[in-house]
Amino acid sequence: MENLFDYATKELSQDAFLRWLFESWKDEEVKPVVKCLLKEFCNLDEEIKEIKTIAQEKYIDIKVEIKTISQRKMSLFIEDKTFSNEHKQLTEYDKYIDSLSEEVHKIFYKTNKISDDDKNGVDAANKTNGPVKWKMYNIEQIVELFEKHAPYQNLILQHYIEHIRGAQKNIKNTEKPLSNDKNEDLIRWEGYFYNTIIPKLQGNGYKCSAWKAGQYPYVCLVLTKEGYNTRNVPYLEIRSRDCLNNGFIARVLCYGVSVQDLEKNQKQLELNVKNAGFNQKRIVRRKKGKEIFPKQIGHTDNLVASTDEEFIKLTKEWGEKYLAAMKDWQ
Repeated sequence: MENLFDYATKELSQDAFLRWLFESWKDEEVKPVVKCLLKEFCNLDEEIKEIKTIAQEKYIDIKVEIKTISQRKMSLFIEDKTFSNEHKQLTEYDKYIDSLSEEVHKIFYKTNKISDDDKNGVDAANKTNGPVKWKMYNIEQIVELFEKHAPYQNLILQHYIEHIRGAQKNIKNTEKPLSNDKNEDLIRWEGYFYNTIIPKLQGNGYKCSAWKAGQYPYVCLVLTKEGYNTRNVPYLEIRSRDCLNNGFIARVLCYGVSVQDLEKNQKQLELNVKNAGFNQKRIVRRKKGKEIFPKQIGHTDNLVASTDEEFIKLTKEWGEKYLAAMKDWQ
C-alpha cells in the first residue's frame, strides 16, 4: 500500500495528523504515543480525562486543550512546520497565548532541519514575551519520539513514522537530485544544498540558507549579504528546478524589501547589477497598468554545472558579483 503522507505533503496535512493523534487518545494503539508526547511537551504524567483540539485559533496551527482526572487544565500550542521557516509569527501568537489564565505550553514542531531563521524567531519570541518559552523540536527529535513505540499496528501511525524516517534520510542527502517532481525530491534538494554546497560557501561575506519557496514546486539556495541583521535586503537565489540537467541560473531578487529601501537604493542597485554582468532582460516594471519596483532585477544565463565542484565555483563567482552589486546599498 502507498504511504498516505507521500500524497498529503502540506503542513495542513501534518496539522490534521497531529489533531487526529491527540483526539484519538482513548484508542489503545494510539494512547502510548499521546502520553509520550504530553510527557515530553508538557511534563504531564497524569491520567487524562479529556482532550480537544482546535485548528487556527488566533492563526496558531494547533491548540490542544487537556483536562486530567485531577481537574488540571492546560493548553498546548503547536506551531507546525515541514518546509517553511518561522516568519516572526511566534511573537504575535504570544500576545494571545500569554494573556490566558490557564497553564500553557508552546512547541515549535518541524519535521525538517531547524534553520537560522527558525532559531532567530524562537529566540526573539522567548526574549520578549511571557515566562513560558517556546521549545523547538527538529526532525531528529521527532523521529526519536515516535520510534519509542514502533512498530505500530495502527496504519496511520505506521505511515507517519515511515514518512518522517524518509524525510530524516533525505535531509541528510549529499548528492544532487536528478528530478524535482515529488516532495521527497524537494527534501533531497534541501539536503544537497545544506550538506554539500553551503559548507563550501561560508565566510564569503554572505549568509546562506535553503528552503522550499512557499507554494512553488522548488527549493531555493539563498545568499544574502551580511551586515543587515534581520532587515530584508536583495538576495541571490538559485532554484532547484533550474539546476536539472546540469543547469545553473542565479537571480538577484528583491522580494520582501521595504518600499522605503527600494525608493532609496534600487536605481543604483540595478545599475550595479548590470555592471556586474547579470542579464536584465524581462525585468517587469509595470503591473496592472501601474509602475512597480521590479522584484527580479538580474539573472545569469543558463550556465552548466555538471559536478559539485562546478556548481560551487559558479555559486561563489556569482555570489561575488552579487556582493559587488550590493556595495552601495544603504
